[in-house]
Amino acid sequence: FYISEVKHQNSKSVQWGIKANSFITSLGKMSGHDPNLFVGYKPYSQNPRDYFVPDNELPPLVHSGFNPSFIATVSHEKGSGDTSEFEITYGRNMDVTHATRRTTHYGNSYLEGSRIHNAFVNRNYTVKYEVNWKTHEIKVKGHN
Repeated sequence: FYISEVKHQNSKSVQWGIKANSFITSLGKMSGHDPNLFVGYKPYSQNPRDYFVPDNELPPLVHSGFNPSFIATVSHEKGSGDTSEFEITYGRNMDVTHATRRTTHYGNSYLEGSRIHNAFVNRNYTVKYEVNWKTHEIKVKGHN
């Protein structure tokens, strides 16, 4: 489940924050901060990829590369020109999950997850748009 909230707003800009609070998995509802959220269940595998949940078992929004959408209304003052430019910056903070195989003193193996919250922050991408007020068209002018 995601929560969207306005973090900053004025007459020239708005900044939204979107947080993943919890996910529905094959094990039920799990916190978005659970260190074992993406950790698999094959501690005896020789392939480290098996230490993580298979792609087809990931929560649907994660598996599909979920990217929150938005709707915007743009307007201008009459007589201010035929075109206007504006920028939208898409940003993302990313966590890192580690799955480590551990062995008990009885020889049983298990997987232990650990998470680094916001390991990569401000991974931003800015797109510049131009609006033609006569034709009501918006086109991409450039991006970084």
